[in-house]
Amino acid sequence: NSDSKRICLPFCSANLTDKKVEISGLGEKIAFVETVEGEAKSLMKKIAQLILQKNFSKKFEKVATLGVGRFASVFKVKRISDGKFFAAKIIPTEEDTFASQKIDLLANEILILCDVTGHPNIIELEEIHETKNEVIFIQELLQGAHVMRENNCLNLNFLARTLKSVLYAIQYIHSKGIVHRDLKPSNILFNSAEKSVPKLIDFGLATYFNESSVILPRCGTSGYIAPELAIKDQKQTSNSGKSDLYSLGVMLYRHVVGSEKPQLGFEESSSEWLSYIEIRMQITGRLPMVPSLAQLLKDLLQVDVQNRLSVEEALDSDFFVEHDLGKDIDESPQINLPPAIEKSVSIARFHNDFKLLK
Repeated sequence: NSDSKRICLPFCSANLTDKKVEISGLGEKIAFVETVEGEAKSLMKKIAQLILQKNFSKKFEKVATLGVGRFASVFKVKRISDGKFFAAKIIPTEEDTFASQKIDLLANEILILCDVTGHPNIIELEEIHETKNEVIFIQELLQGAHVMRENNCLNLNFLARTLKSVLYAIQYIHSKGIVHRDLKPSNILFNSAEKSVPKLIDFGLATYFNESSVILPRCGTSGYIAPELAIKDQKQTSNSGKSDLYSLGVMLYRHVVGSEKPQLGFEESSSEWLSYIEIRMQITGRLPMVPSLAQLLKDLLQVDVQNRLSVEEALDSDFFVEHDLGKDIDESPQINLPPAIEKSVSIARFHNDFKLLK
């Protein structure tokens, strides 16, 4: 009727009225949810993040190309209904030599994005679409530069607040059992030119800690990859989450010290390593030499995973006590979906039901 909205999807449809949402799939009702007034739209938005829609060209129009990568392209798009702008990450799904692996990664990325969206320092997923040869993530449009660009974070207090926000995002995904595995400057962007809020993006290589068979056990970006992810014959220890802390350490090191890569020639427990960082900071002069920042860098860049800081230990660093004058960031409230819906969105369903998996 005129008070409801119907969305047709590959394996299910959802009816929305002011106070209830009905989800049907594969010929049977999955769930019927009664909500208090005003909450139905929020629930419907969450459902839209979990299922593939087929009407991208009717809902959005491309405005500009934002970037082209090996596995995906990103466009600025406008929603036709209200003129709001978003970023559309378009991933080709046509068959090639790596088709099976790409499909596993894609299904994994969809599940992870659904799991982590909603945190103030993680890019917001709006909805997902499918065409004949593509899957399209509609996400919030971030218009700021990456956080470690040369002219950013050159004030100690601002650096501390920005770095702490990034650590909150990492802490949140780790609490969900997820490791990012590709932290680098281009994957942490400010939401606007005013550089107000840093956002963690691109979960294409992310994985769950407890997966018995991890997709691409050795992966990442050269120069930022943690040692344990780069060692071919090492047993799988890469999913503790500490690989993310090493990558963040490399980003911070390059920003503060200005070197292409960290100097790892000293014994990790040696005071020489700490002295080296402090001397480099004094030489480059990009930021004042602060012992607590040098110590944080040293502790993040430990080659031995057992000696490296966890995200909680990093947040307790003296550097933040001394220089973070802002308030802690609270996690955004999450909408809990009915178990039947959560269960319906699984890798098995992607492999069995979605048309994109030919």
